[in-house]
Amino acid sequence: VSATLLFALAGRRRQLDGSGLLLVGIALGCLLTAGGFLIALNAHPSTYKYATAWLAGSLGRASWDYVWLLLPGWWLLTLAVAAIARRLDVLLFDDETVTGLGGRPDRWRRQGLCASAALGAVCIGVGGNFAFLGFIAPHLARRATGRALVSLWTVGVTGALLLLGADAFGQIVLRPGEVPAGIVIAIIGAPCFVFTLFRRKVIR
Repeated sequence: VSATLLFALAGRRRQLDGSGLLLVGIALGCLLTAGGFLIALNAHPSTYKYATAWLAGSLGRASWDYVWLLLPGWWLLTLAVAAIARRLDVLLFDDETVTGLGGRPDRWRRQGLCASAALGAVCIGVGGNFAFLGFIAPHLARRATGRALVSLWTVGVTGALLLLGADAFGQIVLRPGEVPAGIVIAIIGAPCFVFTLFRRKVIR
């Protein structure tokens, strides 16, 4: 639903502009997060505890049952994303170059966004709200390998290690208190996000 709203608001001119997607996505994210908290506040106490843990991105309730629940959808959608990954790599060039090579940049971009939005929805729906994890992992994978193009599996492993590291940091380093992994990742990811926006001159 959020992806559909994003396309409707940011792609009104049938052109998916990167900065437009980012800004509209941030606004929608804030709106939907507020809606999630509103629902949680009016829920049963046990449901409220579970919902706040999900919104904060906590691994406290993680178990193999969630892994088996996630596995079929994750596997199918990962294959779908992998099938179009090479096309998305070509989009590192400008749209005129891609079109000159016989590509369809706007169509490929929509396919990639739809597939990644579905994959993200499945993972977040089961695992929790780990803000900025999908944003940081690709950049860290590129830094670690020294390559502009990295495989989906490399990004996935990087994201998993980052999540486990954030969870360990929140539990061990910040004792006797405990901070959910999602909040730790957000604290790290927000400055990186702003820095990237400035670097790409999305905001000035």
